[in-house]
Amino acid sequence: TVRAATDAGLTSAYLPAHAGFKPDALDALRRIDLLCIDDAERIAGATGVEEAMGGLCRELERRGSRLVLAAASTPAGAGFERDDMRTRLASGQIWRLQPLTDEERLEAVQLRVRSRGIKLPEATARFLMRRVRRNPSDVFSLVDQLAALAASRSKQLTVPFVRLALREGMLEAGGGR
Repeated sequence: TVRAATDAGLTSAYLPAHAGFKPDALDALRRIDLLCIDDAERIAGATGVEEAMGGLCRELERRGSRLVLAAASTPAGAGFERDDMRTRLASGQIWRLQPLTDEERLEAVQLRVRSRGIKLPEATARFLMRRVRRNPSDVFSLVDQLAALAASRSKQLTVPFVRLALREGMLEAGGGR
């Protein structure tokens, strides 16, 4: 989401929330086009942060900017103390995301590779999915590395090529099992 917004010429930021989050960290984000905050429940109950977040929400709304929050629960269940925060966050669209099935994960990998103009045969994709961590960011990182490696060597993404790349340590750590 952030990458797509940036590619479209918009200002965007990804902000992972954490327990020591400071309200002034939000001040610099008032003029942004898209803000994505992860683990929003981690700032719930922090009064100063909730107040700053409320002000930021109002400013982003006034400017026509977008705010995407990810949390482990709905706004009502996230532990926000301020009624205005619960109400404001509940007024937006709320989606419950489920982990991808193995088939959906395979489809996502193939879509990612196809979007880069690279052919990934189904047999190669299945081989890869059996040998890497299931975390989507690890899988996507590994697929991106494989695609770049294949392109640099004028190779296709075949099972033998992927097997060799994994076995010979031609890729950065993070995707292997």
